[in-house]
This record gives sequence, C-alpha cells and structure tokens, in this order.
Amino acid sequence: MEYLLENYTQGTYSRLIALMIGEQVEELKQAYFNIKKMKFVSATKKGNELSILMKIWLDKNSRDVKQEGLAIHFNDGISESQSANELFSYLSRYVQAREIFKSK
Repeated sequence: MEYLLENYTQGTYSRLIALMIGEQVEELKQAYFNIKKMKFVSATKKGNELSILMKIWLDKNSRDVKQEGLAIHFNDGISESQSANELFSYLSRYVQAREIFKSK
C-alpha cells in the first residue's frame, strides 16, 4: 500500500484507479479526470476477505466531483474488479523486483 500511495500519479496506476472509481460512481464512469491526492483510510480482513478503503481527491473534471471514496474488496486474493486485480498485480511485480534489486 505504501508504494501505491507514493506512486499513484504514475500513468498506469492513475488510469486504473480512475477506472475503479468509474466502476463505483456512475457519474464518473464516462468522465476523464486525474487523481490529485490519495489517502489510505482503512483495511479490514475477515477470513479470506480483505477490504481496503481509500479517499481520493480529483482534479477538475466535467462532473465537478472533488473527492470520492474508493472501496476495494478481495476474496481469496481476487477482486471482482478487473482494474483492481490489474493494479495490484502491477504493484506486486514492481515491489518484488525492487526487493530483488535491493538484495543484490
């Protein structure tokens, strides 16, 4: 999560976060926007289910939405959101590569 909070403005991550927000907020489904700020709110784990809640501030957009909550749910490590799966897959691969590089 730390890596995501440090790098959410990178194109790939920002695009996937915007897609996830569009999946959850109908008025933003077809809107173009950039992520201005992102904050971790909470994470809860019950059995094999994990829920993450983020607060997202948006740059100017055609819908004039300033901030949204983003809920990400995983069951057995997989989300119903393809965008969430893709985002966390990218993050995982990068963090693993970074750890290998650090250990050399």
